[in-house]
Amino acid sequence: MTKAGFFHHFKSKEALGVAAAHSWSELIDGPVEGFTCLAVTMVQEVFGSSDGKRHRRPFATLLQIPVRRHRLQSPNNTTMRPAMSYFDGFVIPVPSGNKEAYRRVAAAMAPIFMELGALRVVEAWNDDVQPGKVNDFRTAVIAEPDEEVVFSFVEWPSKAVRDAAHVKMMDDPRMDSMEMPFSGQRLIYGGFTSLVDTHTDAKGA
Repeated sequence: MTKAGFFHHFKSKEALGVAAAHSWSELIDGPVEGFTCLAVTMVQEVFGSSDGKRHRRPFATLLQIPVRRHRLQSPNNTTMRPAMSYFDGFVIPVPSGNKEAYRRVAAAMAPIFMELGALRVVEAWNDDVQPGKVNDFRTAVIAEPDEEVVFSFVEWPSKAVRDAAHVKMMDDPRMDSMEMPFSGQRLIYGGFTSLVDTHTDAKGA
């Protein structure tokens, strides 16, 4: 397909750029040559357009759309997300008296996650955690009577972005100064692929 052929399918260069960003989110785990040619062409076209001043960002920034938190907006102003997100999930026992200390640590760590490519960071303090007959959130982390439970997750554009972020965080000196106000030995966590996601399901409808 010729370069001009793209514009038979998209109303504008901006629309092409948004569609390309979503395509990159799916290709980012593959070879670089799978998306860089289109990226170069798109950046040149948008930068050169007469009404494209607001799009004139450094080339490197535009190329990192799939792995940084540039929240793209669709024509109806709904947030457009990668086709298949990846999630880190955590359940953490935190002493009741350490709620504010935990909030401070979480607030300090969230920008680091975002800097390394996360799309969203959520930290939630228990509110309606009922005891189960066999297992529940509290027994899962062997919570003590004076402890509460935090449910936390980080959304990433892909597993590759998440894995790269984890490596960088291990070497980040900012992490060394974080004093965790909970028992790390009883924290449980894991990585999860998206199975049902109302954001992407609604986008594809």
